Amino acid sequence: MRSTSVTIRMSQPMFDLLREVLEKRAPELMPVLREGSEVVIRQNQKRDIQELIGDELAETGLGDNQEPNVRGLALETLIDVFNPYK
Repeated sequence: MRSTSVTIRMSQPMFDLLREVLEKRAPELMPVLREGSEVVIRQNQKRDIQELIGDELAETGLGDNQEPNVRGLALETLIDVFNPYK
């Protein structure tokens, strides 16, 4: 059974953050990025991308007090974009 493709549009800052995460953690997924701040993925890739962003959040998005810093807040927003239940 083929998974349905989904197009996700996001702000340029969120797109740039996603690009940074994918370049670092899963360069093989870079082809999902399109011009115009769009991402075209299969529905079943949402969870994988969400997990990559979560790994980045754990590594770079928390302050000394374990609360999200500015980057962490942006990563949390990006995680929500890839909610597989949307």
